[in-house]
Amino acid sequence: MFYNEPLEISTAVWIKMLQDKEVTTENDLKILKLVYESKNHEIRASEIASRLNIPHHGPINLQISRFSKRVIHNTGVQPPLRKDGKPRWWHVPFWDMKNQEDSLGSCVLNL
Repeated sequence: MFYNEPLEISTAVWIKMLQDKEVTTENDLKILKLVYESKNHEIRASEIASRLNIPHHGPINLQISRFSKRVIHNTGVQPPLRKDGKPRWWHVPFWDMKNQEDSLGSCVLNL
């Protein structure tokens, strides 16, 4: 499954969310910047963790989840859902390519 369905968040709203310090923290911006600066804006969570000197990608997953929840709360947009009905938090700021043959578990910036 390739999670590339568009979210109903406009560019203007994304700009507002990224500028709002109650929605987007400095740590969120560090992660987003790493993804943006990566080749094709594509990178694995484990590589993000490595570049931030974090020993495991778990804290990156938590950070993205918290950021995504704040974005959804402030926009009122329905988060993308998995088959089991649970939200796909990584899909809020990124296209999730983990199941594409050539993606090797990476994500692509969705903003």
